[in-house]
Parts: sequence; C-alpha cells; structure tokens
Amino acid sequence: MYVTGETDSTEQTFPVKLGPSLKRSYGFDSFVAKLNVAGSAFAYCGYVGGASGDEAQHFQLAVGQ
Repeated sequence: MYVTGETDSTEQTFPVKLGPSLKRSYGFDSFVAKLNVAGSAFAYCGYVGGASGDEAQHFQLAVGQ
C-alpha cells in the first residue's frame, strides 16, 4: 500500500527511510510512503517536491511493476 500526504515535520521527527528524498526542502513538503506487506511499518518514506512549499493534494501517484 502506498500513502501520500504533506508534512511540516523535519527529518528528526518524520520517519524518512529510503525515500525519494530524505531531506526536507521548505515549509510543508509532500511525501510518499510504502507500507510493508504486513502493514506494520514503512518499507520506504521520503519527501517529494521542490524548493518551496508543496501541497500533496496536487500530486497523483502512479505505481508500475
């Protein structure tokens, strides 16, 4: 399962792990995360976006095999 959203959390308080970007850019950043098969932890989680604030409701997630 994949999850997207937005956060104002820093790397110290947000569970970044093997994600697209492990560094927060500015203000609110969007994120994408993938849950492990059991749904008990993140397989990866990272920030997505640019140098300014990002809003997750404007992102769509496409998953390929």
